[in-house]
Amino acid sequence: MVRRISTEDSISPYKHAHHNIRRERGRAAGYPCAAGCGGQAATWALKAELHVLGEHRWSADVDDYDPLCWQCHRARDGHTMTAEVWGKGSSIVAARRASDPEFSSFMVNALREGIAAREERRATDPEFAEKLRDAAREAGAKGVANREARRKVDPEYAQKLYDALMGNIVERTAARDARNKVRRETDPEYDARVRAGLRKASEASRQRFAADPELVVRVKEASSRAASTTNRRRLKCNNCGVIRNPGNMGSHMKASNHSGSTLIKNGDK
Repeated sequence: MVRRISTEDSISPYKHAHHNIRRERGRAAGYPCAAGCGGQAATWALKAELHVLGEHRWSADVDDYDPLCWQCHRARDGHTMTAEVWGKGSSIVAARRASDPEFSSFMVNALREGIAAREERRATDPEFAEKLRDAAREAGAKGVANREARRKVDPEYAQKLYDALMGNIVERTAARDARNKVRRETDPEYDARVRAGLRKASEASRQRFAADPELVVRVKEASSRAASTTNRRRLKCNNCGVIRNPGNMGSHMKASNHSGSTLIKNGDK
């Protein structure tokens, strides 16, 4: 039964309906857009034959909804919403979650239940699991293609991607090394496992290199290129401001007992 939404509902039946759809059918992102545009769905929308222009309606029947991308959903609603309008809506939801614990709890629980239902269905329904995998692969490929296309024509964007990548590598590597160091110092069993793993990996590498001389040449060439790329980067000490490449910055940190460095982006000094 299709009904019109009451504006007096604090947590409207509309939200419960969408919660039930996600629980029964999974997230819309797991499906292609039902409007046939070739895109990936992002949201559940009431079927076209049940939609009434100018009314915000919902149905308790989960089969009364189609998975649509945002563009086709807006087209079905009969209007075009700008990014500013969508952003305003997101801000309203965020503000309500911050000020209304009940609403925030409802949103969190709905998300958790939706994820749990999806994972349960994924485990028992191979066809649904394959749809999710296909959707993830398609969305990932589309995102990579769009990023690469923009990177080729927008040098500033390309530089931002590079800086973000290198900055993340430096920060994540430092954080990981710090965690491992603390754990190895406080957990002898973990330290023993790490040492055993390193010995095993070293022996496997030695055997591979001994059996394939060409592999040795390829690894040396790749290492040389990586070292050249790394040495072109410059880091700035957060304590004294000295600028060094990554290798020399490590020596500087040890000698001066300083900690923390920042990757220098093009144009920075």
